[in-house]
Amino acid sequence: MLRICLQGLIWFSVAIFFLWAAGAIYYMHWLPAWLRPVACLSFVVGFIVWIWRSKHRNKTRGILAASIVGIYLLTLLIRPSNDRHWAEDQTRVAKAEVADGIVTLHNFRNFHYRSEADFDSIFETKTFRLDDLNSVSLIVQKFTPFEGLAHVMLSFGIAGELPQSKEDYFCLSIEVRREKGEFYGPLKGVYRNYEVTHVIGDERDLIGVRTVHRPKDRVWLYPLNATPQQV
Repeated sequence: MLRICLQGLIWFSVAIFFLWAAGAIYYMHWLPAWLRPVACLSFVVGFIVWIWRSKHRNKTRGILAASIVGIYLLTLLIRPSNDRHWAEDQTRVAKAEVADGIVTLHNFRNFHYRSEADFDSIFETKTFRLDDLNSVSLIVQKFTPFEGLAHVMLSFGIAGELPQSKEDYFCLSIEVRREKGEFYGPLKGVYRNYEVTHVIGDERDLIGVRTVHRPKDRVWLYPLNATPQQV
């Protein structure tokens, strides 16, 4: 019984990695688009038939494991790059400089939207005192029907310099950097198909585009209990 359970556990593990390898082939972006489903289907059907007809299961399992490792090594050849045709809202990368308690944010995004696809591209330089940060909130954006998938951001409040001036807010979002015409897919992201970028911008931009122009998205904002030093 113990041997049967051990054999079952081994085959179950192989099956999980086998499915991962099939997905890796399907999403291997340096293959031509028409070849990916063909290669994926050939890999799956070929090994299933071979395993079914093989009389040497251990040898077959070893070859399958070696092929999975080979596919994994191929995925490691996928390297990130800054030289791509980026989507218009992600053409620039935010940069922050801190000197003598003064924060300078370069490529600060402050787009004005008429719709999700129609907007004025505005990148600014924003400066404030680090000591003026007085609040932080966690933003959770659920963009699929599955409750476990969400994008998270932070929103920081900056106190007004004068008593009558209102508080200002900006967001920090770590997200995939899309190319022109490219859309985000969680499963595609598992297979190293996206670069990652930091977006820093006005709260009315980063939150507003999600709450106003993406009606299917659900967004929550949670003010955090934090000391000024923690903020």
